[in-house]
Amino acid sequence: MSQPQQPDSLLTFPCVFPMKVMGRREDGFAQVVSEIVLKHAPDFHPETIEMRSSKQGRYLSLTVTIMGEVPAGAALRRSGAKAGHDVWVSGNIGDAALAVAHRNGKLVLAESDYHEAVMRLYEPTPRVGLGQGLRGIATAAIDISDGLLADLGHICRLSGVGATVDLASIPVSSIGAKHFGSDAGRNAIMAGGDDYELCFTAASNSRESITEMAEGLGIPLTRIGQIKRGKGVSLLGPDGKAVKIDGRGYDHFSAPA
Repeated sequence: MSQPQQPDSLLTFPCVFPMKVMGRREDGFAQVVSEIVLKHAPDFHPETIEMRSSKQGRYLSLTVTIMGEVPAGAALRRSGAKAGHDVWVSGNIGDAALAVAHRNGKLVLAESDYHEAVMRLYEPTPRVGLGQGLRGIATAAIDISDGLLADLGHICRLSGVGATVDLASIPVSSIGAKHFGSDAGRNAIMAGGDDYELCFTAASNSRESITEMAEGLGIPLTRIGQIKRGKGVSLLGPDGKAVKIDGRGYDHFSAPA
């Protein structure tokens, strides 16, 4: 989430493709990766890419790791949130999870909405510039992959605090707005994940700086709650009462269903 001059973030992702799609053109895949990284991190040097692959049967499996450096003391960690700090989120959340929920039969999206939402799943926008800009402003930060409630929970756990989130403040797209009132839609938006937006905390005296940053980057940044003393994340409705969500996000260590 922090990139100074040279490649300075760590990104690892596995990719599995049918051999009939990829063939044996690992070099071509490396070129595609270079183009993607250059688009979002222009200071990256693609000649540093080293490609390793594993072929098993009809599929080509690739794991890509990008490593680098961050200036000393400038990394955006999960452990710096303090009681009284604001909770923020970038962009809109929930579209990717709504597409998955539609595919799994938990709700129904209009065909055009599904095609738009599923692209948020397949082609999320990495918030590289925002991560850079938040250095020195954010007290804790995380990308939303497991779900907003789960990932904010990670910040709270490592910071030794709790948080409240205002349901009415959650930023959603026009697609999300259509389904936010249903239990299935609200569950997907709050706990589904795969947004890859940034959730971060900051002191209240940073609000003006964050608003200016949002305008400069052209990225909506929404204040959705506050860090509190205690533990856990509470989701509050317009009446101030707790709202129950079925599931709190993806758990990497839970037993498979």
